[in-house]
Amino acid sequence: MYMGRYAILVGNLNVRIKKFEKLTKLLVEWEDILSEPEWHDKDKIDKVTAMSVKTLGFYLGTKKNVLKLAHSICQDGDSDVTLIPWGCVRNIESLETEC
Repeated sequence: MYMGRYAILVGNLNVRIKKFEKLTKLLVEWEDILSEPEWHDKDKIDKVTAMSVKTLGFYLGTKKNVLKLAHSICQDGDSDVTLIPWGCVRNIESLETEC
């Protein structure tokens, strides 16, 4: 079975490396990127923060910049896909369940 690798990046630090089999169920904690196009005064800008997000999905693999997850997978292997940039990932927990 294919074994993928991932690295959790916090800032520029490589915190840890683990391996997952394809379709392992993962819980990924990450910081969402925020953009507000309207003008704000300085006080409001100082209070704006990124949102912490938890995403549950099946591991599809990695690319240089992203972690790939699926939420739904058909019998023929087709699926949806969510790409999460590595720089936004804060934690990954394996739920040890495969399809």
